[in-house]
This record gives sequence, C-alpha cells and structure tokens, in this order.
Amino acid sequence: MLKKFLIVVGIISTGFVASCALLLGFSATSDAPHNKVLAETITRELARGWNVRDIERYFLRGGAGRIDLAAAQASFNTLKPLGALKEIDEAHQTSFVMEANAGEGIAKTATVTMVATFEHGRADVTMELRSEAGEMKLRSLNVVPRAPANGQQA
Repeated sequence: MLKKFLIVVGIISTGFVASCALLLGFSATSDAPHNKVLAETITRELARGWNVRDIERYFLRGGAGRIDLAAAQASFNTLKPLGALKEIDEAHQTSFVMEANAGEGIAKTATVTMVATFEHGRADVTMELRSEAGEMKLRSLNVVPRAPANGQQA
C-alpha cells in the first residue's frame, strides 16, 4: 500500500515539475519579443544624447535610488562619440528566470544582448530587465563599443 502511495506521489510530483518547466519555457518564449523591443527602445532613448536622465523612467523603483547618477553619467559621456542609434543588428534574450517573490508573486528577470550600430560605430549592449508591478523595468545596462575593423578608435 505504501509503495503504491509513493508511486502516485512520485507521478504527481513529476507532473508538477514538468508543468512548471513548460510554463517557464512558454513564458520565456512569449516574453522575448517584448523584452527585445523594450531593450531597443531604452537603447534608442539613451543614445539620443547619452544622458542618464533620458532613461530614468525605465529604472526599477527600488533600484533608482541606489544609482549614482553622476557616476552613471560620467560613464555615458565616454559613449557620446558613438552618436545616435541607427539600428539593432542582432538581439537575443539570453536568459530568463521566474522566481517567487513575496511582494509581487512571480518576478521575471530577462537578459537581452544586442549588437547595435550607431552613427559613428558599433557596440555590444547587454541589458537586464526585471518585472515590477507587472511591467519589465531596467535593472542593469552595459554598453561596450567595438573597435572599427580598420583599427581606428570608435
């Protein structure tokens, strides 16, 4: 009797784990296009003038107060020579995680990597987005200029 009970519990547990994995895969696939569009929008708005204030509305509420805006602006100032965003050559959602959060229920975190072409060069852009109140917000951003093929500085 105990053996049958344990087999039934094992089958139910396996079904539960499989359904959770299926839900995660479905959510990652369905959210990816939206996350890539959001990442492109944030990059485009930032590259208009490379001013951190231009993307402040995309910051996580809790994280915005912890950002040293002067230091962030100093980092973005070095990227001003790239100019405005022309196009995104490649965009991939490279990771997606769902986790239980006591305050909001299910929290989603996605990492989007892009190769972007600007007026005066190209750069690799990596952005981490996290859900907040049902909306994806900017958690972190990294822009690394690529050296031009002819060896000149970007």
